[in-house]
Amino acid sequence: EGVTFHDGAALNADAVIKHYETILEDPIISIAIRSAFVEDNRFEKIDDLTVQFNLARPDANWPATAASQLGMITSPDWLDAVANDETLNQRPVGTGPFRIESRQQDLSTSVVRNEEYWQGTDDIYLDRIEFFIETDPALGAERLASGDLDVVVTSNSDATLTLRDADGVSTIENNLSGENFAMMNASQPPFDDIRARQALTFSTEREAYIDLIGQGTRIPANSMYHPDSPYHNPDVVQEADMPELAGPLVEEYCGEVPDQCTDGKINMELQFSGPSTLQTRIMDILSAGWEPYFNVTRQQLPEDQHITEVATGQWQVSTWRQFGEAAPTMEVIWLSCETAEGLVALNWTRTCDPERDALLYEARAAEDEAAVTAAMQGVQELVNTQYAYIFLTHANWTLGFQDAVKDICGNQGPPDATTGERPTVLCNGQGRGFFHNTWIAQ
Repeated sequence: EGVTFHDGAALNADAVIKHYETILEDPIISIAIRSAFVEDNRFEKIDDLTVQFNLARPDANWPATAASQLGMITSPDWLDAVANDETLNQRPVGTGPFRIESRQQDLSTSVVRNEEYWQGTDDIYLDRIEFFIETDPALGAERLASGDLDVVVTSNSDATLTLRDADGVSTIENNLSGENFAMMNASQPPFDDIRARQALTFSTEREAYIDLIGQGTRIPANSMYHPDSPYHNPDVVQEADMPELAGPLVEEYCGEVPDQCTDGKINMELQFSGPSTLQTRIMDILSAGWEPYFNVTRQQLPEDQHITEVATGQWQVSTWRQFGEAAPTMEVIWLSCETAEGLVALNWTRTCDPERDALLYEARAAEDEAAVTAAMQGVQELVNTQYAYIFLTHANWTLGFQDAVKDICGNQGPPDATTGERPTVLCNGQGRGFFHNTWIAQ
């Protein structure tokens, strides 16, 4: 009660329903949650401040979905306006402690304190925040070290090393929120054949990647879960650096499918985003292991185009960073059969496995953490045996900040029902941060 949007509209049941209905009308975004709902009567307005979601399956972790980007409710008035003026998509209207003042896509975004914030402004210490997009993360880290920036968020190893060594700079590092990997489109030749996927996996120079790209800032990844995660399956091992196993598979495949091969090697396209010095270095390392067995053609695309082509299945092999959600069943979006088909697929590799789906939905329905863990460990085993992902390292999300920046990780969750203690909230998960309680010492 009493929550208002930046434009003065009320956050009520009608606003929530309109927000979700707008998502479900979008041909791309709807893929993320359409399957979660029954076909009809998806939402019911109980009263002005209560909405009932009618889900297709039991989902003990629905609150995690509702707390994700999909659940960041937008102003109903803004939704009406943006339908007639698409330029307004650069000026979203929410309910938070800061409101967007200006934005230049791919360059910068400025936000200012929301003086009408529904919780009051006593605990909002910054007057404004300016976010800049730095295409060279190492340069961004150097700008922080020289005092030109206050905070940098990065997963780039060169930048992390710079931040670690900079005077007057502190870092908070998180290896639990994302994985770096290569992946294959299993819906089209040559990687619709598991032999081609296995050959690429076996010939990957993973140790070289870990040493030259990770540079000691990341640890090797065998699956989508860090060894410190309760959902990690220690029995799953990523196979790589075994080129002796690749040759016979390629020879057998080319003998049976010669039109996908040239000179005894499998033809493949490696797509990646750029221009980027780091991405080029990654491509060189991966290609070095693959080229004895594959004819590698590289395709560099701007990141937005790259993402679109992956989503629409116009790719064969790509490097990617994903997974690492705090709530494990959020990974259903990226792995289920329901998101693997159609013109646009969020299950990028387009691998469908009913057994894997059964485990995913078993985990989603379970309230007992032991049951969730067992199911997600089974998911990791199946992902490993399907050879569509080549896990390389756990991403190291590094938050670097000037020593004058205070309370950058002071966010707390609601009090525990038993102890009353308020847990500290992860402050740089997958590069996402919270700055409303941050202040700068003068």
